[in-house]
Amino acid sequence: LTSHYLSVANFCMADFGKAIEEGYAAIRLLERVGDYWKIHMTRYQVAAALYHKGYFREAIAEARKNYESGIEKGDYQAAGIILDVWARAKPGDVPDEIIEAEFARNRDDPQGTCQLLVAKTANLVGKGEFDAAIKTAEEGIEILKNTGLMNPYPFELFVWGSIAIRKKLESCSQFAHKHRRNLIRKSLWYLRIGLIHSWLQPVDRPRLLRELAILQAMQGQSKRARKNLLASIRVARDQQARFDEGESLRQLGEIGLALGWPDGKECLDEGMRKLNQLALTHGVNLPKEDSQSSAVTVSLADRFDSILDVGRKITSALRDQDVYLQTRKAALRLLRCEECVLVGSKAGKFPILHGPRIEVDSS
Repeated sequence: LTSHYLSVANFCMADFGKAIEEGYAAIRLLERVGDYWKIHMTRYQVAAALYHKGYFREAIAEARKNYESGIEKGDYQAAGIILDVWARAKPGDVPDEIIEAEFARNRDDPQGTCQLLVAKTANLVGKGEFDAAIKTAEEGIEILKNTGLMNPYPFELFVWGSIAIRKKLESCSQFAHKHRRNLIRKSLWYLRIGLIHSWLQPVDRPRLLRELAILQAMQGQSKRARKNLLASIRVARDQQARFDEGESLRQLGEIGLALGWPDGKECLDEGMRKLNQLALTHGVNLPKEDSQSSAVTVSLADRFDSILDVGRKITSALRDQDVYLQTRKAALRLLRCEECVLVGSKAGKFPILHGPRIEVDSS
């Protein structure tokens, strides 16, 4: 029992590593006595802590295990609330029929209902249904206002409500001034409530700061945006929240490139390196280009220019070794990797190129 409550306490204080450690210890003990209700509650802490660490694949595995066990044992509260971890770790991945089946159950627990609404909001964001996501978050926040719930689990509604609004703003016409102004006002209110609460329970503080910074950048408040992005990175590092650190660095880089900040490219490269590493090891979904937008990003333009530049150097190379060297430089620059080795398909075809990393000029 002590490990179970330590897991809860550590999670609420954003010490995710200890929450996972204590949670697994509690699960091992509880499995011996067959207390499935507490096992489900503890596994939720583990799954949520894994999510905040950036270990999305592991978080989803624990969430699915908890959901299936909850359904099998008749613990429908556990089966419902765990969906919010699954949906946040991979928005749009939870089947609609599963979420709707949980809503169809008679629920007297407002917190459980709010956590289901978190899951539905995140799922709708993942599917690009931003209006429906905003409406769902509003429904949950109204319950919070009426019941006075004050803990980090249902407060995810403020985070995902803000994310839904930001996504809507990104796809909304720049000429719809009144509509955009109303959305920004609502998002700012969500973020301020969330940030005030995060001084006591800082679980979502890095994400709240990042969303606020993006909103400020949209409004032309570049200094405030930079300050809050840097704060988001610091808090994420303190929490060892690797996804939030990488995503805040990426946003700092993208905004910085657009505004001419000298460290923009460096921050973007560092953020993408961290996110790529998490994608390979823990199943993090990398950010996608908006298919509905015709805008060309700085990153895409940079890569296109790189292909042209490298192509010219390869065609003008006089020796085989020069061709191989330029190919390796192109891979390092375009893929933003730390090392590249070129290996021949047949023995003696061409030498293996290895050794220290080639420093590629970004100009």
